[in-house]
Amino acid sequence: MQNVMINAMPNIEEMLTVRQAQELAQGMGAELSRQYISRSASNGRIKNCKLVGDTRKLWLIEKASFVEWLQTRDAPGRPKGT
Repeated sequence: MQNVMINAMPNIEEMLTVRQAQELAQGMGAELSRQYISRSASNGRIKNCKLVGDTRKLWLIEKASFVEWLQTRDAPGRPKGT
């Protein structure tokens, strides 16, 4: 991931903070921690994420990519493909 300035972001209306992503996931029936979402953004499991600053705490996540990841991810703690 790369560090970016907010003014260099794609359409900000299509981006979510980690907290907003967590709330969206809850609305879709998934209970995910903000730490899990941040870690998934950091390690590239969620595509099209941008790190703001250098603290690894403030991620902006493309909404469409988050929804795709949420719908296709393996449940935490389960073997891949089950």
